[in-house]
Amino acid sequence: MTASADSFAAGRLAAYLAAHEHMRMGRARQQIFKRILAIHDPFDIPSLVALLPGVERTSIYRAVQLMHDAGALALIGADRTRRRYVVVQGEHDGPVCPRCGHALQSAQVE
Repeated sequence: MTASADSFAAGRLAAYLAAHEHMRMGRARQQIFKRILAIHDPFDIPSLVALLPGVERTSIYRAVQLMHDAGALALIGADRTRRRYVVVQGEHDGPVCPRCGHALQSAQVE
């Protein structure tokens, strides 16, 4: 992932938070956002919890949901036990690969 991809997702998140002024930006939430934006591969929440010792699990779940709602994270796969996310890398309305999270071109989808 490039710096522009990080800034794209961060920009989406900043715009979402600006539109929702009632949301607080505490130290834990800042730490979670910073760590997520530094992840370059698809991740699930249990792996994120392991990367953020000392941060409450519920805070991590809420922050991931907020980032997803903001359009900064894409859900790329889910099964009964876990959901996998990837940081959004730019404007893309099409499907993404469920293994790596990269955008697929229409010819690749089948």
